[in-house]
Amino acid sequence: MLHHHFLLITYPAQGHINPTLQFAKRLIRMGMEVTLVTGVSALSRMAKAPSSAGLTFTTFPDGYAEWDKARADFSHQLSEIKRSGSQALTDIILRSAEQGRPVTCLVHTLLLPWVTGVARRLHVPSALLWIQTATVLDIYYYYFNYYGDVVRKNSNNPSCSIELSGLPLLTCGDLPSFLLTGDDLTSFLCSSTLDSISFSTFQEQVEVLTQETNPKVLVNTFNELEAEALRSVDKLMLIGIGPLIPSAFLDAKDPSDTSFGADIFHGSTDCIQWLNSKPKSSVIYVSFGTLCDLPKPQMEEIARALLDSGRPFLWVLRSQGSGNVKDRDQEEEKWSCREELEEKGMIVPWCSQLEVLSHPSLGCFVTHCGWNSTLEGLACGVPIVAFPQWSDQRTNAKLITEMWKTGVRALVNEEGIVESDEMKRCLEIVMEDGERAREMRRNAEKWKDLAREAVKEGGSSDRNLKAFVDEVVAERVEEMRRNANKPKDLEKETVKEGGISDKNLKVFVDEVPEGRGEETVRNAEKCKDLARQVVNQSGSSDKDHKAFVEEADGERVEELRSNTEKWKDLAAEAVNEAGYSDKNLGALVDKVAEEKVEEMRNGEKWKDLTREGMKDGAVSDKNLKALLDEVAAGRLEQFSMNGGFSHKNLKAFMDDIAAGEEQYN
Repeated sequence: MLHHHFLLITYPAQGHINPTLQFAKRLIRMGMEVTLVTGVSALSRMAKAPSSAGLTFTTFPDGYAEWDKARADFSHQLSEIKRSGSQALTDIILRSAEQGRPVTCLVHTLLLPWVTGVARRLHVPSALLWIQTATVLDIYYYYFNYYGDVVRKNSNNPSCSIELSGLPLLTCGDLPSFLLTGDDLTSFLCSSTLDSISFSTFQEQVEVLTQETNPKVLVNTFNELEAEALRSVDKLMLIGIGPLIPSAFLDAKDPSDTSFGADIFHGSTDCIQWLNSKPKSSVIYVSFGTLCDLPKPQMEEIARALLDSGRPFLWVLRSQGSGNVKDRDQEEEKWSCREELEEKGMIVPWCSQLEVLSHPSLGCFVTHCGWNSTLEGLACGVPIVAFPQWSDQRTNAKLITEMWKTGVRALVNEEGIVESDEMKRCLEIVMEDGERAREMRRNAEKWKDLAREAVKEGGSSDRNLKAFVDEVVAERVEEMRRNANKPKDLEKETVKEGGISDKNLKVFVDEVPEGRGEETVRNAEKCKDLARQVVNQSGSSDKDHKAFVEEADGERVEELRSNTEKWKDLAAEAVNEAGYSDKNLGALVDKVAEEKVEEMRNGEKWKDLTREGMKDGAVSDKNLKALLDEVAAGRLEQFSMNGGFSHKNLKAFMDDIAAGEEQYN
């Protein structure tokens, strides 16, 4: 069975690797071969990269060998990836072709817009795997193409609302943080440099998509969840293929697929036993993802709210900051309520989030609203307390609370802090048995069911992914077939007037001088080399031939392989000693040399005739000297056509002789 080869390249962060890896698993189940490429720093950190038939891992340099250092210097890492990644990816693609595994399609995640250029240069189809909502991509598209100035001018106006085609009514506070200025909330989460780099990277990504003729964007969402947003931008072909989470939590096509299997963080397994001991829908789960670092005052407010709620809680509290774990541990020990937290709840550095979210004891999910976490919460049917921080998270919070109605949003004070009372209010709304809580739970169950339907056989995401793969494979095979047919077309082009062979032959003939035997031989060898170049230009290279054989199928394959080898052998035979091209070339050289000799003989003949016609001084000394000088210089060809004198020139010449004779007499 023919295996088409998909090359997936992802930014080296957990939130990028997880959906990309799940996408790889889907492709493998469809019979594809997959190579997943990520940064050295991330792969070295993975506890256990999943092994699967059809899946290969490789890396590109990202400036660091250790993930903690890479994470601490986002700016350097991103620039290093862009600087060295292009050549690394080119080498991977070419090496795959040499190994008989040519790339059918290249798919990359966000923050890597330069990948499209590599694919274009190497004539490999490409697509973007967008791991945020379709709504957020639409916002970026409209901002960078149409409404950027308007948004910037009103970024600090809370009453300003923005209406974009196919999207809900938005305020500036609902937009991705990179698009705003003077944003107090993000000021303590990330540096202005980080915002600036992220802004320029997303801008470049949108520009690349806008410049593409038919850009394909695979979105980690599903039609039922974002129907309007997927159709909002006519220029972009947005294809919903999500949720990209392990099969065991969705369609159960692969019950063994219970985790993403490439965790950069090393978690705890004790939490599942702890959850088993808790009543149904009683536990508050708190996690703020892999990149969000909250300051100590905010952590204190969250801690106080959890304790005041009187409910069991599971809090993922990893070591934060620049990787200096000792400093962070010392800071955490200073919390006024740390010991009480550990008595009333459970604190872990990391855990299997899907196992937690799907556990029956879970009551709600306090989340930063990163898209992976949000989608996992929806797929598991868990109500949400939205606690957005930066990037796309505030847009996601808007969708959770107002569009999908599965959660409540925690509001910040003037300092950008969610106070403990506000946090407690949100927890009570979601966890109590009021009408609003029941509505959230009903909606959560609805989206859970729709998410599972989307990825089942015949569901919207299942159909979309199959259609995408079929289209890409068909285009690639057709391209290979066109390349295989090029030898015949190029052969005709090379020998016709103005073609490569025709031009090379004329160059050779022009360079054959009289009496230059050694150089003629060298030119003959040159023509042989040119002939070989013509063969190479008109035929498929070994690399393209291997690629075509791997990509094409059916009865046509054997015929094309046979014809290619036949013409390759005939071409080689033709330029060998005594081959057709060698014989023809030799005959051409002999003919040219013979014509040169004959021309010289004709020149001597006309010299004799001239002397005969000028006896007794019929022609003046001046004219005779001029004529003899021209004859001696071998320039009689100026008076000749097709190798002899024309009738007109000959008559004029004889008239001159007669006139000279009369003058003499």
